Amino acid sequence: MIISTWNIRGLNQPLKQKELKLFLQKNKIELFGCLETRVRENKAQNILSKVSSGWSTMCNYPMAPNGRIWLFWKPYLQVQVLQVQEQFIHCKVDNMTDAFSAFVTIVYAKNEAQERLSLWSDLTQLGNNITGAWLLSGDFNTLLFTEDRMGSPVTDGETKDFRDCMDTLQLTALKAKGWHFTFCNKQQQGDRVYSKIYWALGNLMWLQSYGHVEADFLNPGASDHSPIYIEFKTHCNGTRLFQLWHKLKDLKIALRDLNTHMASYSQKSQQSRRSLDVIQSQLANLPMQQALIDKEKKLSGDIQKWSYIEEKWKIRSSRNSITSIYDTTGNKLTDPKLVEAEFISFFSNLMASMAEELPCPNSEIIKRGPCLSHQQKCTLIQTVTEMEIFNAVRDMPSDKAPGVDGYPVEFFTQNWDLVKHDVVQAVKEFFLSEWIMECISKVSYSLVIHGGLTKPFQGKRGIRQGDPMSPYLFVIAMEYLQRELNVLADNKQFQFHPRCKKLKVMHICFANDLLMFCKAELNSIKLLQEAFLRFSVVSGLQANTEKSSIYMSGVNDQLKQEILTHLGYCEGTLPFKYLGVPLSSKKLTMAECMPLVEKITDRVKC
Repeated sequence: MIISTWNIRGLNQPLKQKELKLFLQKNKIELFGCLETRVRENKAQNILSKVSSGWSTMCNYPMAPNGRIWLFWKPYLQVQVLQVQEQFIHCKVDNMTDAFSAFVTIVYAKNEAQERLSLWSDLTQLGNNITGAWLLSGDFNTLLFTEDRMGSPVTDGETKDFRDCMDTLQLTALKAKGWHFTFCNKQQQGDRVYSKIYWALGNLMWLQSYGHVEADFLNPGASDHSPIYIEFKTHCNGTRLFQLWHKLKDLKIALRDLNTHMASYSQKSQQSRRSLDVIQSQLANLPMQQALIDKEKKLSGDIQKWSYIEEKWKIRSSRNSITSIYDTTGNKLTDPKLVEAEFISFFSNLMASMAEELPCPNSEIIKRGPCLSHQQKCTLIQTVTEMEIFNAVRDMPSDKAPGVDGYPVEFFTQNWDLVKHDVVQAVKEFFLSEWIMECISKVSYSLVIHGGLTKPFQGKRGIRQGDPMSPYLFVIAMEYLQRELNVLADNKQFQFHPRCKKLKVMHICFANDLLMFCKAELNSIKLLQEAFLRFSVVSGLQANTEKSSIYMSGVNDQLKQEILTHLGYCEGTLPFKYLGVPLSSKKLTMAECMPLVEKITDRVKC
């Protein structure tokens, strides 16, 4: 659960809107109090749709013409708004995911002490009726201690009303880190003033339940106020595999800023933000250093410049997106949501079909070949060791990502000392929990459209392409075909291809490419096809007639036509390529071999 409050100092400018949206996304904010928007009510909905699309919102326009306070939250939170005033919004927040429950009051106090008297009175009345944990966060526009301002003197009268309210309600400031001074007037060195007027406060019940929680006062960024960031970290429960997934997900947030494959304009914009972040961190310790003040001003201008250029670049990049497609009925779809839905619908129908029932394999066929001994079976079911897990990870291609999270194998191998405990425990638990069949039988797919993943949809055709288990399962399935053909080899009615009889070769298989051979004799072809069809029935793997061909040599036209009619395949022409190698009934010419030679030469040069 993450709560944040920020005085944005006006939200009418596109730059401010963009910076706020980036802030919410980067920090994974779930409940946010946006203060001093200066946005008129008739423009509020348009701006809200840009910065917080999909969020639930509450604004205090009935009490304040320019919407002093905007409160928005993620829809999965249970938020009950209890009171809306000119200087605060009070609500009850529950998050069932991490068992968070508390009253939350977002405060934006008036500038004048006299105007704040009603705030202290309202908060006192409110606090007397609260029986649970209570968090107050926001811009109180006043100091608590005399050392809370630099560059201008502080009188006791300025702090008295605020201190009296806190004492009456028994409120305590949360443990703080980050910026001490939360506001700066951004003037030159001689006139610059820093103040601590942002506060995160809790009552006694808050301290009992969430006393460990800290308030992080972040760099002000595009504003002159530092946002408050409050994160409620809870222990990640669940299986070892889920805990590993959760840690990788959290790490991805931190790694996202290190992505070096973005466009140059976006890199410069982000570099300016990072530099501004560094300078403002230094200003927190050296607030009156003119060199840092000048750098802060320059970097703020750079962010505005590069953000404008980045937006222009995005407009040009959008030309490469899929703007329209035609559905199965011929209708043109242009709405991005409809385009995405059509893709999902097509692939869902493609991947979601399956045979209702498959017959069991023939046990006699299975026995026609090597079988595991008792000792080999015992070896297979032994507990997986840490070394075996590491070897399995190391042997995978380093640039491949095992999952949709995007972490390549190289990430795990290069950081093995750091991640091995979590990975090893997750893998061992996986084998002990008998989840393998679950992973094979329940598969989901996501499509990459315009650089983003769609919501996953269920598939019913087994594990997905690229799954590490896929090659092993395919080899096991094709072994059954091999043994089915072994039976055919003993059939005296079957005749081998003349060039394959000595070795008794009937097929060659690599991945999903299958070559089968026999003499150009109708009875042998029928026997070979029947053997393959028996394999198809028990495995669910079928030949694609549109991509399958039959090649014949030295066959008269009448027999050729009978074979084509019986099989239903089209006739292919020689030579053809198999795994990049041209195959022919005659000796290959130099021209036919050159593409393969060039590929080998290029590989050697690399």
